[in-house]
Order: sequence, then C-alpha cells, then structure tokens
Amino acid sequence: LVGRRPALVATALTGASWTLLFHGVYGRMYSLFLLTSLLSLLALLAALDRGGRRAWSLWVVAILAVVATHPYGALVLGGWVVFVLWRRRDRLREAALAGGAVALLGTPFWLTDLVLAGRFDVGVGGGGEKLGGPVPVLSYLLDVAADFGSGYRAALWGGLALAALGLVTLWRTRRDTAALALSLAGVPTVALLLAKLGSAASPESRHLIFLLPFYALAVAAGLERLRATRVRVLVPLALSALLVAQVAWAWHSTP
Repeated sequence: LVGRRPALVATALTGASWTLLFHGVYGRMYSLFLLTSLLSLLALLAALDRGGRRAWSLWVVAILAVVATHPYGALVLGGWVVFVLWRRRDRLREAALAGGAVALLGTPFWLTDLVLAGRFDVGVGGGGEKLGGPVPVLSYLLDVAADFGSGYRAALWGGLALAALGLVTLWRTRRDTAALALSLAGVPTVALLLAKLGSAASPESRHLIFLLPFYALAVAAGLERLRATRVRVLVPLALSALLVAQVAWAWHSTP
C-alpha cells in the first residue's frame, strides 16, 4: 500500500501502540477485530485485482468474520463499500453480488446489532436527546489518535501533522491507498456525527482499532516524505522519539 520502507516503519509504529499492546494481552475481541478487518482488506484488494467467484467468496467469508467479531464491523463494511463506489466502479457488478450475499448471510448479525444499537452513542453530552456534533466527535477522534500513537501533546500533534502530510503525499502518489484510508475513516466519522449523545456505553479508542494500521501508514508516509527534504537527517530521530513516546504513553495509560 505504501512501499516497503514506510510499511516497515508503520509496522514498528503499530507494534509500539498502546492500542495494540493493551488489547493484545487480555481476552476481549479487539485484537481479533483488528485481525479480521485486515484480512477483509487483503481479500478485498485481491478480489478487486483478480476478480472471479473464488476471490469474492473469500472476501464474503472475511467480512462476515469482521461483523461476527464486533458490531462496529458494519463500519468496516461501509468503508469498503464507499471505496468501491468511489474508486473501483469497474468491479461494481461483482462487488454488488458479493455485497448482496453479505447482506443476506449476515442477517443474524444485523439483528444483533439492532439490539446493541444504543451502545453506539457518543456519551459526551447529556440527556441522550441531541444529535452528535463536531466538537464531541473531534474530541473523541483526538483521543483515538492519542491511543494509537501517544497522548503527550508534542507527540500527538507531531504524529497528526505527519499523518496529514502522509495522506497528502499518498493522494499524489498512491491515490487508492489514500482513498482506502479516507473511506474507512470517513464512515465512522459520519456515523458518529449523526449518533445521539449521552449513552453510558460511549465508544472508546478500541472501537476504531481497525483504523490503527492506516494511521500508522499515514505517519510512516509522512516520515518518508520528509526523507526527500533537507531535514531528512532528522527523520530517524523523529521516528525514535515517536516510538519512545508511544511506549511511554502505553505505560502511563496502563502501568
């Protein structure tokens, strides 16, 4: 998606993230949610690349595993739908048939999600009557970025700046990768903006764990872009500082 060197950097950033470290050591579904969402991505890319019944059948199995793992798997599915409609309409007929199979075979999960729908709310307001707005959603997304990277202010804003630079760079050089990231991030953002406030079971950073690799890829792409500038000698220091800050934040969050 981004080239070998940025991919290795992104792997290191993901491995040092509190979100992965913490949710990898206790028996809840979030590591499995991350695994299945990545498998669905690989299956989708293979189906879009090669086409054919076998490839799309594998994607159907993979995305059903995602929605079986967590109710927010529907957001992953929505992100892939947006991406196909946006960038790969050449495969639209095959994708529509596979999506229809998912819609039918996933019926037990959709019914379960309806029962759990109240737990989708952004619990940062009062009363549960108003609709979600940009300020609480932005605050939540900043918390997610902090747990993906580091919550220390300098590291948080530095990581976000690198991620923004990386996305701009990817849009110019690897547009499909940027579109994947924007599609997958855009669906939950819109959903949260429309959600009601005030639920006791508000979403936390773990609910968007499927975005963690894309955040790391964007930061890595930003660092790679800096390698082509006069400050390239600072890139190894910046990466080291980010990794140290991430591990320090993990220790601070869950000693």
